[in-house]
Amino acid sequence: MKLVGARSDGVPDGTRPGTARAHATGIHHFSAHLLVVRNQTALARRRHQGEDRYAGLLTTTLGGAVMADGSPDDALRTAAIRFGLAIGPLRYVGTFDNNLVLEGLFGQSRMLAGKNSFAVKDMADVGAYSGLESDVSDYVGRISVGSPTTKLSVRGRFDENDFAVQRAEVEASQTIDWFSASAAYGFIRDVPTAGIDKQQFVNVNASAQFADRWRLFGSAIYDIEHKSVSKDSVGLAYDDSCVSLSIAYSETRNTLIPDRQLTFRLMLRTLAEGSVNANVSGLTTAN
Repeated sequence: MKLVGARSDGVPDGTRPGTARAHATGIHHFSAHLLVVRNQTALARRRHQGEDRYAGLLTTTLGGAVMADGSPDDALRTAAIRFGLAIGPLRYVGTFDNNLVLEGLFGQSRMLAGKNSFAVKDMADVGAYSGLESDVSDYVGRISVGSPTTKLSVRGRFDENDFAVQRAEVEASQTIDWFSASAAYGFIRDVPTAGIDKQQFVNVNASAQFADRWRLFGSAIYDIEHKSVSKDSVGLAYDDSCVSLSIAYSETRNTLIPDRQLTFRLMLRTLAEGSVNANVSGLTTAN
């Protein structure tokens, strides 16, 4: 296979060195690489032991050489075949002088190679109608603006073919000293062939600190389609730098038999986290 030779300053030199010779003698050539970053952390991988250069060492890029009869896109496709890479949406984040943060995201994922786990049938049918079950996903978008105490965001998922709204949410949150609250409106499109009805709901959450490290919290979901509260919860929590402990009672309605749960949760920060649920539906007494 022939590569595209280059001078040390990155200008093509007109040569077409073979892959083995270029790697063995250090001939400059063109290549395309991706740096994968998530949550301000760069992905690192260990090079295969069989590679002819830097075998077994860590690298932070995925890529491949640009062939004489190919393009940078072909080089990235080669990387996708080797590592099961998918290319996703673009993201913008801007921070301004008044502590205002503007964030935007829009795009779609395209599976270049590898196995799409969302297309695999399982007992829970997790991937079905998720928008990720095909090689070209639905479009997704999000825009948010906020400060350290206030935030407003709008996000949605749109059909890859006709751009119809599949899911949309508008959310606002506010924190004032000891009290924080958020409210969100959500819409989920119906899928008659899958037995999924249209859903519209309002979700409200609140938390109030009443003593050092102690807080009360609660939430409620109002089902707009059925004009009733579909789920609510209330709880008590203790938080410090090492331990988080909470107990919460929740009730799910709009079902033939309401589901009532008591949940105990313990988190040892950086060490472990666990929870225990107890169904208390049978403890209620009739009038």
